[in-house]
Amino acid sequence: MKDVIQETIASYEIKAEEYIRNTDQLSYFPDLPAMLDMFLSMLPGRHILDIAFGSGRDTFYFIEHGLKVEGIELTQAFIDSLRKKIDIPLYKMDMRGLTFKDSSFDGIWCCSAFLHLPRTDALRTLKGFYRILRAKGILYIDLKEGNGEMWVQNNDGHVTEMPRFFTYYQLEEICALLLDAGFRIEYTRKQRHPKHAYKHSWLNIIALKNK
Repeated sequence: MKDVIQETIASYEIKAEEYIRNTDQLSYFPDLPAMLDMFLSMLPGRHILDIAFGSGRDTFYFIEHGLKVEGIELTQAFIDSLRKKIDIPLYKMDMRGLTFKDSSFDGIWCCSAFLHLPRTDALRTLKGFYRILRAKGILYIDLKEGNGEMWVQNNDGHVTEMPRFFTYYQLEEICALLLDAGFRIEYTRKQRHPKHAYKHSWLNIIALKNK
């Protein structure tokens, strides 16, 4: 059986320069600044974790707005690239096995990353997010709407000709998992990128750690 995470990361390693080039500007994603600003407005403090930071686009946005940011990634090429540009704590770490202490962060930003996890890993990963958040901490997560799991190539142009594993969710399903993990749902949105003919709508969710 394929190790879907390792093979997906291998695709990102091969196409790292292409992915960074295609995703490193907020102007490419006109719906994203509204989510970034909403996330910032809801934070109970200034210390956040950027999970699977990729090109570092959102990391820079947070730093520019005065946040203390740490980041994790599994793609070494993304880590190496961002380390050349900025001096913040960056770790090679799997979101399914976070090694941070309990109640370490005021917020978690997980953009375009959770969707690569197998569905069987979803709930325990969300519980790990909950554990490292402080009381009233905020989680942002986004996914592609749909059903099932599959390998995809050339799905959106950010990584071409390389297979990546995707898990698709209905909004009700991911919200139920977040509730099971202890979160309270604060905001949801379904949207399509106006300049790209994605096959799937995006689901944007902000959730609160209750205690």
